[in-house]
Amino acid sequence: MQHALTGFLPLPSGAPNTPSRIPAHRPVAGPSHPPAELYADTPVALPVPEPLSPLPPAPSHRDHPKTPQPLKLQPPKIHRRAQSEPLSPIPSGISGTVRGTRQCSGVTTTGKQCRNQVKVSDAQALAGGDAFCRVHGNKVGEVSGFYDRKTGRTFVKFEDWIPGYLRMATQNSLRVEMQKARTPSDVEGYIYAFEILDPSDEKTIHLKVGRATNLNRRMDQWGKQCGSKEQILRGFWPGGMDKGGVPMKGLVQPGPKGPWCHRVERLVHIELADLVEYTPYLEDGYPNVAASKEAKQGGKKDVKRCPDCNSKHQEIFSFERVIEGRYQGREWEDIVKPVVEKWGGFVEAYL
Repeated sequence: MQHALTGFLPLPSGAPNTPSRIPAHRPVAGPSHPPAELYADTPVALPVPEPLSPLPPAPSHRDHPKTPQPLKLQPPKIHRRAQSEPLSPIPSGISGTVRGTRQCSGVTTTGKQCRNQVKVSDAQALAGGDAFCRVHGNKVGEVSGFYDRKTGRTFVKFEDWIPGYLRMATQNSLRVEMQKARTPSDVEGYIYAFEILDPSDEKTIHLKVGRATNLNRRMDQWGKQCGSKEQILRGFWPGGMDKGGVPMKGLVQPGPKGPWCHRVERLVHIELADLVEYTPYLEDGYPNVAASKEAKQGGKKDVKRCPDCNSKHQEIFSFERVIEGRYQGREWEDIVKPVVEKWGGFVEAYL
């Protein structure tokens, strides 16, 4: 009866003294079970495993952010002038009064850019033309010309377009610029020239020479943003270089645009910067004079800060006035204007 009440069979003789039943709350270590031979003949009430905690619901795409993406880096700023950008300050790091250095634009026999540092004059720094070390400068100077980009059949000689009174470094910069292919960003437009009147400086004539795709809008922008001194339109290319004079602002009908005004402007700037700094036009016998070896002090006034915007304008060229001779009072007509017309005609004919 005792066995009937307990519900267990008697253990075999010699069996160890073990509890008559497994504790109800015996912890279960993992999925293993008690040895089968220990309770082979004993009905054992094994504990019922506790139900597993329900799994958390799958995260919704609305509860968590999307897969992390790479950082979106800002592209490097490209300092590109707009079609009629109001101002053209000198790039930071270029000084008009302190000569600096620039890496040579030449290419070595291994196909890499030359590592030589070249001293650049104020004229080169302002115009932004290519600079070459002595070795690559000599190589550029050995080439007599190139076949035009427009038809590929006309051989253009450098000496027909580049005057000998310019510095050799300036001549090399013009040679490279002349034979470059037209860039996709180049557009049709105008080259204009303002004279900035400055009654306090009678020894200098300040001329702003730049490019525009909308000539009247460009004149209006300049007058509003840098208006402390009066600007007089002296001429524009094409169509505004006639000897009869140029209409006043507000009455200008510019007419058809000229081709590839970016290239015309660059060529004009390279040559004008040399004329401003080395002033060969002040020599007796100009234009049949040799290149000057030293820069003149008067040519450095073109980098003074603008009283309106406090910027150093790259497009303002300050020429020392001619005090006597055939060019007296004709700095625009006989010195600057022919440069604009020449390079405009070159681009129109060969680019």
